Amino acid sequence: MPKGSAPDAVVPSGPCPADVQAEAARRLMTLNIGHWEARHRATGLPVPRDIARKRREIEFVAKALARLNVIPSDYHADVYWPLP
Repeated sequence: MPKGSAPDAVVPSGPCPADVQAEAARRLMTLNIGHWEARHRATGLPVPRDIARKRREIEFVAKALARLNVIPSDYHADVYWPLP
């Protein structure tokens, strides 16, 4: 290595936490969560319990996967996520 040059940066080869968060966001969109939250803000009616529960499950899985030292390359597979 020439004098004064920086060592090569280590580039992660697998998925990163941002990838997991994007998958969680995609799954939350299928719940139409934006509609339910807007309804809650406009009317005060709560988000239906099954929708709120599914949201918590998806967020829990996303946090757990993102904390792993090595995120599985198939992190988007249904086996990791709650059933719709």
